[in-house]
Amino acid sequence: MIATIQKWFESKGGFAHVMAAVFASLMLAYAAVPQFHALVLQIHALLPGWSQELLTTGLALYAWYRTTNKQPAGN
Repeated sequence: MIATIQKWFESKGGFAHVMAAVFASLMLAYAAVPQFHALVLQIHALLPGWSQELLTTGLALYAWYRTTNKQPAGN
């Protein structure tokens, strides 16, 4: 099992690991630092509803196309 995890980590690029660390750090700060939590909620409240929906839809579409199998047309 450790070999499988190690192989998976090696298959990802360095940028993916850096972005995962940044994302995890921001999530921990959101949960542990009240001032950061309040700042994020304040910024979120300033955004119009349509932009929140557009961002969510864009991220969902990106995730969908990023994770689907890429096969040549006609197969």
